[in-house]
Amino acid sequence: EPLRTTTYFMDSAVPKVSRIIMNLNMRRLKLEKSAVMISLDCDTDKDSDAVEEVVESLLKLELNPALAVPAETILRNKGTYKRLAERNIEFLNHGYRMHTFQDLKSKTFINVDIYRDLTKEEIEEDIRRAHQVIEKLLGQCAIGFRTPHFGNMQNKGDLRRIHDILKANNYEYSSSTGPHHLLGPRTLRGGKVTELPVTGGYERPFRVFDTWSYFEANLNGGNKDNYVQNLKKLIDGARKRPTLINIYMDPRHLVECKDVYTAFKNLNMEHFIFPRFSDFVRGSIWK
Repeated sequence: EPLRTTTYFMDSAVPKVSRIIMNLNMRRLKLEKSAVMISLDCDTDKDSDAVEEVVESLLKLELNPALAVPAETILRNKGTYKRLAERNIEFLNHGYRMHTFQDLKSKTFINVDIYRDLTKEEIEEDIRRAHQVIEKLLGQCAIGFRTPHFGNMQNKGDLRRIHDILKANNYEYSSSTGPHHLLGPRTLRGGKVTELPVTGGYERPFRVFDTWSYFEANLNGGNKDNYVQNLKKLIDGARKRPTLINIYMDPRHLVECKDVYTAFKNLNMEHFIFPRFSDFVRGSIWK
């Protein structure tokens, strides 16, 4: 992908220029205040064990976390996710089948059922089955979606295929693209589904700023401390100029690092708003 290759090179060579480009692009949203949205990806049982504690901590900071959970994981942890749904936590459809498993010997996680390897019909069936679980078990009609392992589905053809399925099933938004897509919240040409790219890090604005890269994969020299420092810098920058921060995290990582919550304590109502995903898409915050 030429776009991803170019932006990744810029991140490594001239990150300051990457930040300037990203800031200029965010101006078109015409936000009055910076919007901070948090989503929690619960792909493993360890995430399910941690998610209630993490949600409670984020709610105390007035953040409104959304959850992206495979339906099979919801069914394995019914009590946990029913309680969270009763608290009006928003659920994104994250597919039906579990798509991450831990190798007990190596203690590494293995990804399976990548949508790139499935037919359009198989993808649609996976999405529909997950929708039914969220509706019948949790009492919510999901309008948002996150592609499982979305980093493998970033070219225009893959995005169009997903958006066509979502549009046909009355979904309103997806948050399944990386920051290298540049354009921020938008609909694909001719479509009606809003795509909300996830945020990049301060040091690497065009690379996904997720906890896995820093806490487990240690990509680009990243680690827990580096993650917290990046988060603080993102928040400081957003205080100076209105922008959209759309961060996704794995709950199992947040229970290991309470300093993340300390960084979020620097948020305030004077410079920030904390919308739910659905409210952001349906409202007039950025349109």
